[in-house]
Amino acid sequence: MTSKICHYCLSKLDRDTVGLNKKLLGRQTKQFLCLKCLQGYLEVTEEELLEKIQYYKDQGCTLFV
Repeated sequence: MTSKICHYCLSKLDRDTVGLNKKLLGRQTKQFLCLKCLQGYLEVTEEELLEKIQYYKDQGCTLFV
């Protein structure tokens, strides 16, 4: 996987954050957001996003392998 950066703040993203972007914004998305920027964009808390990551991992979603 090539290194991805946040479209807004340019911070480096980890695999789980990229997977969450694809899951919530669509697999074809080309512009990714860090958790802090994503929480503002979706108007949710960072804790809710982390819970979603864990939920999708527990479900076996291939975006989080």
